This record gives sequence, structure tokens and C-alpha cells, in this order.
Amino acid sequence: MNQQAVTYEVAVFNQAVRDAMEDGEGHPFLKDDWADIHWIDVRAYTPGAAHQKIEVRYPSFRGYAITDIQEAEDGIFGLISGKSALNEIEPVLAPK
Repeated sequence: MNQQAVTYEVAVFNQAVRDAMEDGEGHPFLKDDWADIHWIDVRAYTPGAAHQKIEVRYPSFRGYAITDIQEAEDGIFGLISGKSALNEIEPVLAPK
């Protein structure tokens, strides 16, 4: 079966930045806006593959947290299925 990659929108923030801001400080390397959600577009075959791609670029050991994964609808933020894909994550990089 030839499956096409789709675009997922992944919500990412940085907990270390949030913690620093709550203490009235700034993060030594990241901008304060990383305390807020950033929506990152990624092409992948599954929500799990999208999660893995984002984790490589924004690793949790550096404070990044993924809060949601949504399948993009024509480049507009929104859900096609009406639910988050975060609960359907599979540890798969490509279809079998």
C-alpha cells in the first residue's frame, strides 16, 4: 500500500522557559515566547511519526513539550477528524 505523507500541526512549548518566567527571569538561550505554544508544521505518515520528527528538532531533554498533534486542513489550523491525534500516536517512522 502506498500511503502519502500528510501535514501535521504540532503544538510545542518549552517548560524551562515557562519555569524561568514564573521565577521572574529569562531563559539564558531561548526567547520568552517559547513559554507559549508554537505550532510547527511537519510532513509525516502518522501522528507518531510527526511526534518523532518534532522530538528530534525540539527534544524533551531540552525542556520542549508537545501538547497536541493535529492533521492540517489545507494549511489552515484545524482538525479534520474533529479530535486530536495526540492520543493516537504510534512509534512508526514510515508505513510498512
